[in-house]
Amino acid sequence: MQIGKQATWVSDKSFLAGQQKFTVYGLKDTYHINLPLIGEHQQINAATAIAGVEVLLSLRENVSLLKPLKRV
Repeated sequence: MQIGKQATWVSDKSFLAGQQKFTVYGLKDTYHINLPLIGEHQQINAATAIAGVEVLLSLRENVSLLKPLKRV
């Protein structure tokens, strides 16, 4: 998973009342985000978190990968 290549984001350049709006294009879906944290690094953090959740959810689809985790 590479943020900026496989999971990307586009800012809509609007900041309203201390919030920024942007769109994250993940592996599985598109997410329209209103984030109360300002700065491009926060957009990167959000895209990274979304991509991580998408990867974890995709692992759930493959039951054979989860069997070793059940023993922990």
